[in-house]
Amino acid sequence: PYIVQLYSVIQSNSSIYLIMEYCKGKELYGHIVKNKVLQENEACHYFFQLICAIEYLHKNNIVHRDIKPENIIINDEKEIKLI
Repeated sequence: PYIVQLYSVIQSNSSIYLIMEYCKGKELYGHIVKNKVLQENEACHYFFQLICAIEYLHKNNIVHRDIKPENIIINDEKEIKLI
């Protein structure tokens, strides 16, 4: 539940299109910049979700290679989506 779903990949002669789940929310980076700091309980909440997402990827032999706050979306329910 913490990873943006990839529905389809379409390749043309000049481009590759990724059809992905729509995620309404904001980047974790923007959230940190706006609030200047994350409270410990909030950081733990997001970290747990991130670890669950990474564990799922690794169990499926997938490596993300670009995990950073700009690639994590927070929705209105305070849950993350790794993109």
